[in-house]
Amino acid sequence: MKAVRRLSAEGIGSALLAATVVGSGVMAESLRNAGVEPTVIEYLKTPPDRATLKDLLTRMGMQPRQLLREKGTLYAKLDAKPRDPGAS
Repeated sequence: MKAVRRLSAEGIGSALLAATVVGSGVMAESLRNAGVEPTVIEYLKTPPDRATLKDLLTRMGMQPRQLLREKGTLYAKLDAKPRDPGAS
């Protein structure tokens, strides 16, 4: 069960990184140069609720698993693979 929770945490972190600028000076500068002021969300201090995560995923047109970072993570270490939707 701990592995599932850790994988979920990876997904949450990845989703937030994909949806917002979190601590990236280079990306923030690029956005500012384009006339966009980024919103910085410190998701470890103020984690999003389930509804917010679902909204972000819907707006990005993605499934949670698509946001998982694989390289150098527990996901890669466990050699986790998506479940076959047709399998029981």
